[in-house]
Amino acid sequence: MVVAGYSQQLLLIQKSKVISIVDANSYQTSDFYREGKFLSQKKLCNTDGGVLVGYNWDRDSLVVYLNNTGKITPKKYYVDSVFQKLISHKVILDRVQHTRDSVSYKTKKTEIVISGYGVFCYQNKKLLWQKKRNSFHVKVISLGSSLFSPMISNNEKFVLFETNKFNKYNLIEVELETGKESVIFKNVCNYDYSSDSKNILIVRQDKFGRSYFIYNRDVEKTMELYDLSAFWLYK
Repeated sequence: MVVAGYSQQLLLIQKSKVISIVDANSYQTSDFYREGKFLSQKKLCNTDGGVLVGYNWDRDSLVVYLNNTGKITPKKYYVDSVFQKLISHKVILDRVQHTRDSVSYKTKKTEIVISGYGVFCYQNKKLLWQKKRNSFHVKVISLGSSLFSPMISNNEKFVLFETNKFNKYNLIEVELETGKESVIFKNVCNYDYSSDSKNILIVRQDKFGRSYFIYNRDVEKTMELYDLSAFWLYK
């Protein structure tokens, strides 16, 4: 059972055929993952041969979605009110405007605009920085149809972009106040911040399947989650 009293960074994970809610603060080393010894966990269910592909909430119930040979099956589990208090709400960059030439993402105070001219960042309607397309290649499928969305940290101090330059795909973190860039990872297909903004869950797709990693921003280290499907758990 997850222990209250300190900051919880909750992951919804699948290890083999079991789905659990795990406190990421319990993780220590890669060997710790491989052995499958999870401290502080709340077991939900067996997967019946399916693979965890996502979750949603239905009032007080957590709905997990399992993919079994192409068929998506939902399973619903009641989550008691005490445990729910440990689950954070997520700050989301909502897509609010999409034209042929640009797309805009917003929270209450932050706005990211991606256009054919580059990337522009505003907070409280003030321009913080801009990056030209010829130097900051945000990965785009088609500017007029769909984009790889930026992901903002819960403290609204950092934002993640997937970039493509000379067919090299990088996950870039940008500090919102200064525009400073850092390369976090390469060749990713999904990414998300923990609720304390210190860890980034990264998903990589290759010919062998999906691999999951946690990057710790404070110590600049990455650890692989072996044999897992994983999502940060938010309300």
